[in-house]
Amino acid sequence: MKRPHVIVLMADQLRRDTLGCYGGVEDVSPNLDDLARHSAVFRSHTINCPLCVPSRNSMITGTWPHVNGAIVNGWTAEEVPYGTCREVPTLYEVLAEGGYRVEHVGVDHLRCDPPVADRHERIRFFAHPHEHGAWLRERGMAVNLSTMRSPSIDYSAGRPVVANYSNPHTAPWPHKPEDFLDWWLADRVIERIDQADPDEPLALLGNFWLPHPPYVVPEPYFSMYDPESLTLPASVGVRYGGESPMHLLHLPGQLGASITAEGWRKLWGVYLGMVRMMDDCVGRVIDALKRKGIWDDALVIFTSDHGEMLGSHRLFQKMCMYEESIRVAMMVKPPGGKTRGPRDQLTQHLDLAATICDYAGLEVMPTNQGRSFRGVVESLQAAGREEVFAEYNGNSGRSFQQRMIVTPTHKYIYNHDYEPELYDLTADPMETDNLMTADVPPAEGAQLCDRLQQWMVETNDVITMSE
Repeated sequence: MKRPHVIVLMADQLRRDTLGCYGGVEDVSPNLDDLARHSAVFRSHTINCPLCVPSRNSMITGTWPHVNGAIVNGWTAEEVPYGTCREVPTLYEVLAEGGYRVEHVGVDHLRCDPPVADRHERIRFFAHPHEHGAWLRERGMAVNLSTMRSPSIDYSAGRPVVANYSNPHTAPWPHKPEDFLDWWLADRVIERIDQADPDEPLALLGNFWLPHPPYVVPEPYFSMYDPESLTLPASVGVRYGGESPMHLLHLPGQLGASITAEGWRKLWGVYLGMVRMMDDCVGRVIDALKRKGIWDDALVIFTSDHGEMLGSHRLFQKMCMYEESIRVAMMVKPPGGKTRGPRDQLTQHLDLAATICDYAGLEVMPTNQGRSFRGVVESLQAAGREEVFAEYNGNSGRSFQQRMIVTPTHKYIYNHDYEPELYDLTADPMETDNLMTADVPPAEGAQLCDRLQQWMVETNDVITMSE
């Protein structure tokens, strides 16, 4: 059996409602909107952790972060063990052992022990963003981005520490688009496509940086969208009474508290320009796949590692369980491209590895905890999940733990050592009314709390529910 090519293109920190095909601004994503017209477009797809390292490691292992060990980003020496996936098999080895040439280009964030690149001779990593920095320095084009980061409180080994994190400042990148990181990454992805043997199955994972901060992008993208002409979501800049005070202490609330209405509007204009540049890079990659003659026979997936609050609930970046952070774009063009249209069934990132293995005709990893959503890709009538879960354990280090369960109608958020939250996603999709603050909370709250606690026990979670 000839195995299909597998192409996974991933944005970083993409708020899905900025895309035209998800109800966003019409001209922000012409290439992704065209991909959507040839794909199953998932409208209820969630991540399993709203943070880079845990989300990506969960995707490639098909395991919960607290199961594989990578529960935080782990930027400090004390927290590195908690930001490392421990000896868990990944999708990369399964594909390599199944005859695929596995090539990862761009953003990594796959901190595994042993490293994924060392696990099989057919796995190769290319174009780490650090290489682009060196490429710029060699040409005298390095850019000082120190003003794009501000000191914030984070945690390491249980202690508060001060660290610099991306702030909402914006600036035009002073060089031409062709020299920007994501254009450079697209060039490297296209090189892998051009050198591919169409008769050898290729698993190509192209990982872009945009629209992740810092909020720096070259012209014409920086000025492409006039902030004053934008209609922002009603939740931008608004803090609702039922939100957990946890967020005021954590990075999303710290960084978002001082941003004015004008600041949010300016940030949205630049962010949309960043999304447009990412979309142009994706379009270049798709054109290369078509020129090479492997597009029609390829499984093509576009998604993001997590979302972006961008002012909703007056929060900045991700690191929380609200919709803008945990729901992401997911488009799947199967080989042959005969399936298309919206899908409302519940699905999750944990299922991505099993889905790819299903299309590749390979057995998924024995440790895998997800399940294939190929049936949902190919049929409107196929059943999705009845519930999906997510966890958060802190940014660089362990802190501000949250757990979440989502059903087709409701979301329950457990905030460790803080009050819980319950939202009716049908009546209140913007999550403005925490039903757990009612004098008599709905029965769904207790039911979902019990089911969430059961899941935590079943999966040997690293925390237990506090009384």
